[in-house]
Amino acid sequence: LGITLLDTPGHVDFSAEMERTLQVLDYAILVINGADGVQGHTRTLWRLLKRYQIPTFIFINKMDRERANFDMALGGLTSTLGMKPVVFYMPILDKDAFVGLVDVFAGKALMSGENGEVTEAPVPEDLADEAALLRDTAVENIAESDEDLMNKYLDEGALSPEEIDLGLRKGVLAGDIVPVLVGSALANKGGRRLLNHID
Repeated sequence: LGITLLDTPGHVDFSAEMERTLQVLDYAILVINGADGVQGHTRTLWRLLKRYQIPTFIFINKMDRERANFDMALGGLTSTLGMKPVVFYMPILDKDAFVGLVDVFAGKALMSGENGEVTEAPVPEDLADEAALLRDTAVENIAESDEDLMNKYLDEGALSPEEIDLGLRKGVLAGDIVPVLVGSALANKGGRRLLNHID
């Protein structure tokens, strides 16, 4: 099974071209600049995606930039665009250098090496609480996409991995929740993770 990518200009001046493209898409990846966050044209593109009911992934890019701010970019998705995000990965910074990802659901760090190599490590202590909160929020948002899952979550306070996968798929296809991944395309970090989740 292959994946065909259609790269459309993100600027609002090309929104008409993008609107025509949306009619043939199975899903979309909305790329957010990690240094700038949600912009005016982001709101326009998101409205088009909602209008055509296109399941959407968010990729917060350019996390290697000096001004990159994950919390700011993520906050804009909820406060400005009204999304219910399901964060799969958050960035690991070392003195402002983008050195890896926290796999929120697996509870482990993925440290970046040379040539795109990745090694697993424990989640840094200073990120553990935030990662746990993101996971709890993600599971709650997934549960809200299905009445049966929500009832179980309210009764038991947890969902199985299989139930999470089921609720995630249903919620994404319905446009109720939006997976969020991070990385740096230029530095070859996070892109493969994005493709794996899409596939």
